Amino acid sequence: MTAKFRLCIIIAFSFLALPYLSAQQRVLLRINKAGQQEAIPMRKGETAEDVLSRFYKPAPNAPSSGTRDSIFNFGPNGATNFIASHQDVMFQWFDPQAGGVVLEFGWKNGTDLGYIPKSTIRAWQGDKRLDSLPANAQSTSGTGSLGNMGYYKKNDDGDGLKTPFKDEATDTNFVRGKGDSAKVCFDPLGKEAKWLFRGHQFSLIPNSWQSFKLLDFGDSMKFVAHQPFGFTKQNDTKISDLSGSLNDVNQLIGANGSDGYPYHSLKFYEGTPTSNYGWQIRDYEWNMYVIVLYTTCRPPKIIYTRLRTTLNTTPRKVSANVYGDDCSGFTQINSVDLFYRMNSAAYNQTAMTGIAPDYIGTIPGASPGDTVSYYIVAHFESGLNLFTSTNIYNIFRPSKSTLYMWNGRSLPTGIVSPSQLAVYGMMRDSIKEKPYYDVWNVREYDTDAIPALLPNYKHVVEAT
Repeated sequence: MTAKFRLCIIIAFSFLALPYLSAQQRVLLRINKAGQQEAIPMRKGETAEDVLSRFYKPAPNAPSSGTRDSIFNFGPNGATNFIASHQDVMFQWFDPQAGGVVLEFGWKNGTDLGYIPKSTIRAWQGDKRLDSLPANAQSTSGTGSLGNMGYYKKNDDGDGLKTPFKDEATDTNFVRGKGDSAKVCFDPLGKEAKWLFRGHQFSLIPNSWQSFKLLDFGDSMKFVAHQPFGFTKQNDTKISDLSGSLNDVNQLIGANGSDGYPYHSLKFYEGTPTSNYGWQIRDYEWNMYVIVLYTTCRPPKIIYTRLRTTLNTTPRKVSANVYGDDCSGFTQINSVDLFYRMNSAAYNQTAMTGIAPDYIGTIPGASPGDTVSYYIVAHFESGLNLFTSTNIYNIFRPSKSTLYMWNGRSLPTGIVSPSQLAVYGMMRDSIKEKPYYDVWNVREYDTDAIPALLPNYKHVVEAT
């Protein structure tokens, strides 16, 4: 028997490389569709609306009426109006790269604002564990378990008997959810920022960006480097407003399906009977932003190409962007070097060429079965050196007649790799038998190599 396989895989990446800044620089922070935090320098006299018009590109087919949030939407085509039912709460957190103050917070309202078109906005110094959440701890719907963090009990709340806010709780012990208790089940809000206790209620404007300046309420919000902070937005409609009805009354907030980890958006599910109650780590990114004023230097950074496992045996280009704040001692670059090695041999060194901040280098070709390791070092006039971590990729060598292709986003609980998962899906008589198949990880390997990969096999099993 012969079989013909046709596989079409589209993976979209969104990345914005921006220059580093001097201290006292206004910056707009947002989370993009790739799950990455972007720092967008603001020009003199520029407003948030000006920045958003430059960088915010809604999907051309984004629905105007909203869609159930149990529907999983991928990437740029996943733009949607996201539902927040009565008393549900949306939270987005940011990872500041230096110390400073928050000047302004903004969000995108959907078209339908529910029965009570108002939201209370509160500011938080988030729990530090937010920046080390497991990569598989996200929920593709309100019923997910891996991303279910938990809640507080509120016995006088007729809309689910629970709350995301410790100061409202009738029992201040956090009720753990169904995620990994050691890494996921904690109160993500940490403690309330000193900006304005219990926040402020805003009347909402449909289908519009809306924002406020923190100083208009008496104070700004200070932060330190790498201490997560963020804002919550609650649908202020209550069951009592609906005469006890359990029918959903929803507000809509602009959101985009996220292409990848990490996820900065959480949703608190208040009372939906079929959901895992409480905080869920969502695979969307709310259309929210903050404008901050950095007052200290951010650490320098090298953003470089992370090459993936491939069939390609020819030389490969590595690009790097080297950034440092003016006050950091990492601004004047003398040279940038690429270090690489094949298998366990000694590292070779070659100079990368270019003009700051953009540099490019070349790793020689390798043979099927080889493992290639490489890292980059930037040398600065101040005498300081900046190193990247080591990246590793393999030259894939087809060796079997059957291919197991993992085309999924997150692995099941307890499974650490596609190879481990393949043992369960491909075994014949015993889990201890030797593999009779190769394994290809679509998410982690070079997708351009797939057309050349498939003709090497008689049988392909694709799992997702």
